[in-house]
Amino acid sequence: MLAESSIFSMFKHYLDTFVAYRPSEVLLLTKTDLLKLFELDNAILLNYLEYISNSTLTSKSKIAILSLDSIREKISGYLLHEYKMNGSQIITLPFSKKEWAEFINVSRTSLSRELRYMQQEGIISFQKRTIEMKDLDKLEKILSL
Repeated sequence: MLAESSIFSMFKHYLDTFVAYRPSEVLLLTKTDLLKLFELDNAILLNYLEYISNSTLTSKSKIAILSLDSIREKISGYLLHEYKMNGSQIITLPFSKKEWAEFINVSRTSLSRELRYMQQEGIISFQKRTIEMKDLDKLEKILSL
């Protein structure tokens, strides 16, 4: 979906750019059309609301992680967020370390260095995209300092 958060907004314009990397078709729904669709099928309404809610929560989580000061705090914040979402101390990153570094707004080199330090301290262990949180208490303490 594109501009899904703006359709019910009080703002009249949505300023953004979208690029299609291959030939595409765009289905444009007006607010009136979307409301009619919601009336016809409540499942569509529920799926739409779930999508908007998930997008909002993801954005808020990202803002919270980006607002942390140090790389170690950003790593800890991300890992603890994933732990709370999935209930597992072992996570598989959904992206490369380069993309993770971009996500938390740090350099790839700095991210890798901090991950190695945290592994040496026994806080985490990692191999490629899999990270195990060995010491949740230490991760929590990093965020509370």
